[in-house]
Amino acid sequence: MSDGFDKLVIPLPEGGSLVLVEAGSEVSFGAEDCLTDGLPLGWLGRKAAETNLPPFALKERGREQVIRVLETVKYRWSLEGAGEVELTSSLQVKLADRWSLTRGKDGCLQEGAFQVVNQLGRASFAFRRGEEVLLDLPLEVISRKIDFDTEYRKMTEDVAAFCEQLLLSWAGATSLRFTSNPQERAKLLLEQYLFLKGFLTAERLVVLVEAIERNPHHELHREEEWKPAAMARGTDHLSHPMTMLRDWRVTGGRRVPGEVLEVRKRESRDTEPNRFVKFALEQFRELCRKVVDEFGGRLSLREEAEEMRARLDGILARRFFQELGRMGRLPLDNQTLQKREGYREVLRAWILTDAAASLNWEGNEECFEGGTRRVDQLYEYWIFIQLHQLLEGMEGMVRVKGEKTPEDFIQGTDNGQIEIRLKSGQSSRVAFCWKDLLRVDLHYERKFAGETGVAGQGSYSRNFRPDYTLSIYPAALNEGEAQTKGQVAHLHFDAKYRVEQIAEIFGQVDHDENEEKRESKATATYKRADLLKMHTYNDALRDSIGSYVLYPGTEEPTKLPKFHEIAPGVGAYVMKPGNKVALDGLKGFLEEVFEHQADRFSQYRYLADTSHKTLESKPSVVEEGAGKYGIAKKNSDCVLLWMKKERQAVYRKAGFAYCWAIPENEDRNLNLNLSIEVGTEFVPYGGGPGGKKGWGWRAKVRKVEFVARERLENFLAEKGLSHLSPTSAKFYLLFHFEEASEFGELDLNGIVPAGGKEQYMVQRKRWSEIWGTGP
Repeated sequence: MSDGFDKLVIPLPEGGSLVLVEAGSEVSFGAEDCLTDGLPLGWLGRKAAETNLPPFALKERGREQVIRVLETVKYRWSLEGAGEVELTSSLQVKLADRWSLTRGKDGCLQEGAFQVVNQLGRASFAFRRGEEVLLDLPLEVISRKIDFDTEYRKMTEDVAAFCEQLLLSWAGATSLRFTSNPQERAKLLLEQYLFLKGFLTAERLVVLVEAIERNPHHELHREEEWKPAAMARGTDHLSHPMTMLRDWRVTGGRRVPGEVLEVRKRESRDTEPNRFVKFALEQFRELCRKVVDEFGGRLSLREEAEEMRARLDGILARRFFQELGRMGRLPLDNQTLQKREGYREVLRAWILTDAAASLNWEGNEECFEGGTRRVDQLYEYWIFIQLHQLLEGMEGMVRVKGEKTPEDFIQGTDNGQIEIRLKSGQSSRVAFCWKDLLRVDLHYERKFAGETGVAGQGSYSRNFRPDYTLSIYPAALNEGEAQTKGQVAHLHFDAKYRVEQIAEIFGQVDHDENEEKRESKATATYKRADLLKMHTYNDALRDSIGSYVLYPGTEEPTKLPKFHEIAPGVGAYVMKPGNKVALDGLKGFLEEVFEHQADRFSQYRYLADTSHKTLESKPSVVEEGAGKYGIAKKNSDCVLLWMKKERQAVYRKAGFAYCWAIPENEDRNLNLNLSIEVGTEFVPYGGGPGGKKGWGWRAKVRKVEFVARERLENFLAEKGLSHLSPTSAKFYLLFHFEEASEFGELDLNGIVPAGGKEQYMVQRKRWSEIWGTGP
């Protein structure tokens, strides 16, 4: 690449010039400060300041020079002394509100402006006077975030390869539907050519043909000819005298043959696979000819097609192809065509070039080179492909039989087209199983609709659609069953092509929030909007364990766990084409997530199970006079302990109470159920045979101990409460509680024992039983 420029002055053939500058800069439209260094004949330019990516740069593409401009940068242009000319550009339709033209009082075109956002690749910029093209200026839009010559090309090739894989694996080549309607094929001519140009580059074509000529398919042909016996050279006739000898005669008293059938075997390359290769190359050449005829007015496209046709002519003129006959049938079932190097690539190119004419896919123009492409959308498709391949190549990960595969995203339509259903706004899913423990479903733009109920699968507020979602749940369950049991976890990712630095997502770590707010008001942007969206996913979408941004940056991963474990959390990961380190980092993160989800004893699993169990039933509110008391889980257990009225205030203040584990001198086996969870409600009660009631407060159980009487006595002594020491049993249950709060009086008659030994033991009841709503 030559040096960069911040101004270009390009002459028009019949007088006048076109001036290009970066909008908003202090560069004028005048040519007085321009030089000719490093520019085509007649062009002028002003050198830009030292920078990696200047406003303008020249790049050689074959036999032409293209002008490279930057995505997101606004440009202005002016016509100086050009007279009546008109501008046609492929950008005009795509840019909409980022495109403007200004005319003078005489109606002549004077100047204009354009800004390309989320589009990369080639664009036309042609000035005409009537039907005559004065200047056909090829532009190439490149990005600051993704290197156009390496990373962008790699991303485009990855998506194209995925598209090709789907087409080729769709029930085999013989299932593809090819249209024979000449008019219909003419409409789709450009799509076919654009794919062929991207697939058969000059270098690749040479490599493929050399591979075929180096190891060509051949067959041994048998040739038979009757010759005079004296001229025979072979000896095969000695083994088959009856069929290979004739014209017997008697000579010197002996019968001898007059003629011998001589058989020769000759190696021939005039075979079906080689004839198909010749046929395919001729088809490619014919496609180039049609493009030249159909699009002759588009100079750069015509020159490219003529170059490719010339290359194909040179190859077809080789002796190897001149000796081949015409193809009689399509040998798509031939093993040489399907498997041998060179042959299989030509077969693939022929199938896909024809299939490209029938392909109906929103991402089609992003796959194949030609014009500018929506790079943000292309980036989204590329990440889906990378996530799919990453999961498929992970140790212990296998596809789930009977579920969708990427090949299921493709189908034939009634009108003979082939439709790939990986489209924005439509959910696509691929299912995997990890180490026979977890089911992992990869979704593309899964919709989370607003739903109510604890078993709802969507959002509790409004609809959301993350770019990618990994739904993780036990392999033994389907998602509905896992949802009912509270064992589904969703991990979300959003692709953010427009983000380049982590500060654009999370803001500066030590940045003043007040200053950030002032900047956002001044620039109408907010740096942390993507971070807030990740928090929104985690909060609004049920069972979410994490939400992460994927962006084309250069930094280390950012992970912000909510607690001590990897999930739940938010963060950001770099995803750039060709960056294996970044991809390995994301893979390691996912493996850690899967290990964490498979662990049934993690903090996250305890919290998730507890939350699900708590939310299973609708809470109740008990009204008593002017007071209202919430019951978080009406079917949960309560611990009721009898205590004397004069002692209950002491126990409340001390934060503990005890009861018999088993009565004194009771002759029975010890059978205790200590499955009392932390947080269970503790309710003290009292009263005599005449009636039982609560003492007007409740608390949360923190711990339960099974202790001998001696241990309990020591505990009370340490607390300075020896006067509360037990006297009548050997073993006790010691309850520790906290958060004691006022509660209404409870009528517990019929709920707890009226008297006897049982009243001095723990009573476990449900709130629904206490309030008379239980079974």
